[in-house]
Amino acid sequence: MDIFYVAVLTQLFYLVWNAKSIILWAPSDRKRLFADSDVGTNPIQHESDSLPKITAILAARNESEAVLRRSLLSLLSLDYPPEKKEILLVTDSDDIDTCATAEKLSRELGLTNIVVPDNGDPAWTQLIQEARARGAKWACNGVELSPTKPRALIFALSKATGQIITVVDAEDVQGDPEVFRKAAQCIQVKGYDAVQGRLRFINYRDSWLSLQSIGDYAYWFGWALPRIRRLGLPVPFGGTCYYIRREVLDSLGGWDPTNITEDLELGLRVYGYGYHVGIIDVDTYEESPRKLLRNLYEGGWANQRTRWARGMIYTVTRLRDYWAEFSLRRRFAIASLLSYYLLALAVPFISILGYPFMVISAFAALLMQMGYTSQFEQFSRNPLLAMFMQNKWLAALGTINIFLLLWTIFLTIRGIDGTVGKAIKGVQAKIYYYGLAALTIMLYWLLWGLPVLRAIWQIVHRARFWEKTYHEGLHHPVLGEMRTPLGG
Repeated sequence: MDIFYVAVLTQLFYLVWNAKSIILWAPSDRKRLFADSDVGTNPIQHESDSLPKITAILAARNESEAVLRRSLLSLLSLDYPPEKKEILLVTDSDDIDTCATAEKLSRELGLTNIVVPDNGDPAWTQLIQEARARGAKWACNGVELSPTKPRALIFALSKATGQIITVVDAEDVQGDPEVFRKAAQCIQVKGYDAVQGRLRFINYRDSWLSLQSIGDYAYWFGWALPRIRRLGLPVPFGGTCYYIRREVLDSLGGWDPTNITEDLELGLRVYGYGYHVGIIDVDTYEESPRKLLRNLYEGGWANQRTRWARGMIYTVTRLRDYWAEFSLRRRFAIASLLSYYLLALAVPFISILGYPFMVISAFAALLMQMGYTSQFEQFSRNPLLAMFMQNKWLAALGTINIFLLLWTIFLTIRGIDGTVGKAIKGVQAKIYYYGLAALTIMLYWLLWGLPVLRAIWQIVHRARFWEKTYHEGLHHPVLGEMRTPLGG
């Protein structure tokens, strides 16, 4: 293909991709962005009898006692009547060490410990039959369930007694003591069917990958997602810190245990069937992987992102079972969001040529702006630069992309500051961390190509394993530095 057309296609791609930061950006007050905007610091203080019971499901596999204990203690510390708060600690029967840890913690803290049996257990046969009777599409065909988080969730749901269900990751630390009250008010009083909170990675010191991941989450959960909801698009759940009515979850057949991004798929189904979802202004703190890869099946940044990418692609194919049941408008909105996800998977590969073309186009535009007199004749000997200078609209397109890119970087760095700014002490430290993130963020986006390629390889080879994220509790020290309400 002629280099001119390659340049045009890459710059048009980037214009579409980067335009999201302009489309989503519009001055919006807190009331339009957050479902709990009028809850303030004084959510419902009703008598215990009038509050809905909330069940928190924490699925754990290969987790340490220290990580689980901190997460469970933060749940127990929440301001909500104990009799209205049910915590289910869920483990797999083949994970002997975590089962022992969970049993110990459950006895010590007064929690309910659920052990998920092997697939051949009669409890699974009964659960699948009941799900099939309710019309759960995942149960209508023969399924072979691997030990995954959604498998643990769907089993625990059959034991849950709450009217509102929330999911908690093993390393989560709650950031707002009143999050249960706020979620209850939005669902019980304001009529929402589900709400999603904000997730934050905070272990900024551990590696370059950890620092960049903080920006990832800050941009998506802190800035983009509330605006996506405001535009009337689906809210893909974030794997944790979302709250949903039990009857809604049951009507949808619960989570799909065959989908490794069960949160994304559930959020799209909730939207597709017309349920009302909001965003709440609360934080949950998590730990970002600090290594690129730990091993094939567990641990690093690439393992986690591979699972996300593979799940995105699987979700696109899985939704065909539900598509005919969604309205035309909701189909269009879901397709728009999924197109955004698929574009994201293509970014690392387009960037190999897109980034250089952007820089060259900006340089060409600068030369033309300066008049391009005879002193710049030497530049015309470069055919690539000459191509941009001879096509002013192409140079302008690349220059626009540069400014859109800088705007996205600005929003990301601002998100890092809003997340861990209180923990980073001193001007020099802030300059170092923010500067490092800003100057290398494009390298980080290019690195996304590795998990995308791994995901494609796994799909081609019909991989069924779950690439679990390894947790070390690296975010715990940062919580005290940030002076979070439950981080002391």
